[in-house]
This record gives sequence, structure tokens and C-alpha cells, in this order.
Amino acid sequence: MKKFALIGLIFLLATLANGCATVKPKMYVPESELPKTKFVVIETIIYEKFEVKDEEFVFSNQTEKEYGTIFKEALKKELEEKGFVVLSVIPNKKDGNDFLLVKVSLADKPPIVPILTNGIVVLTAIVEKNGKILWRMDGGNFTDPPIVPASWVVRVKMAPALAKSLAESFKKF
Repeated sequence: MKKFALIGLIFLLATLANGCATVKPKMYVPESELPKTKFVVIETIIYEKFEVKDEEFVFSNQTEKEYGTIFKEALKKELEEKGFVVLSVIPNKKDGNDFLLVKVSLADKPPIVPILTNGIVVLTAIVEKNGKILWRMDGGNFTDPPIVPASWVVRVKMAPALAKSLAESFKKF
């Protein structure tokens, strides 16, 4: 019995220690031309399905899931801690264009057998300025409901990893 408890504890610790797997951001302009700003607008869309084509995630069937709201709130908090001002709406042109639009697509695939197998949550973040794509990052993280649900993964692993990458690329000060 003690062996099973030890194996369960090791499995739990290994699952919780699993980091967010992200790829180095793909730049669509030279790094020296990336705009530095402190204003960001976040747009989050949740999808039911995803597949991988040409080393990028392709999403389909837009839906609503609780972890989408949790992710957006966590990303907002992380960006604000890094010095960004997160705007709730896209400003009018007369107010200026000194902001970045961060479009995040999320999807999850639940495990086939909870606890015994892993599910996954994937994201694609695209940064635009004035309608031009500047930057893209894809990433994912394993889930294991009920121990490590998608809502925990997006809040604790994925939002901080994305905020860190955005700060490294776009932070003004």
C-alpha cells in the first residue's frame, strides 16, 4: 500500500511540475522593428477542436469554456505586473495607435482516461499593430483532470509564460 501511495505522490508532483511548452516566438518583422509600448488589448477566443498543420495550430468550432475567462484574467494580471496597461476595448483612431492587439486562441483536448492519461491545452498568440501581424507564439501544456484541470494550467502555467514573452519583446520601459 505504501508503494502505491509513493507512486501516486511522485505522479502528482511530476504532473504539477510540468511546465508550459512554448516555442520561440515567430517574428514577422525584424526584432529591431518591434514596437515598444505599454498599452495592450487582449482578445481571447476558445475553440472546441485543433489540429497541427505546417507546425502551427489550426482551430475550429468556436465555443465558450470557463478556462477562457480564467486565462484572460490571469494574462491581464500578469501583464499589469510587468508594467503594461491592459485596455478593455480597442481605442478610437483619434486616441492614438500606440497599443498592441494580442489575439489568443485556446483549445483543449481532454484525456481519454482521466488520471491515467493526459489531456492538453494549446494556445496561439498573435500580436498585431494597425492590422499588421508582428509576432506569433504557439504553446501547449498537459492537463490531468481532476488533479490538474485546464483552468489551473492556463492560470498558473500558460498566462505567465505568454506575459513573459510579450514583455521581453514589446515592453516600452
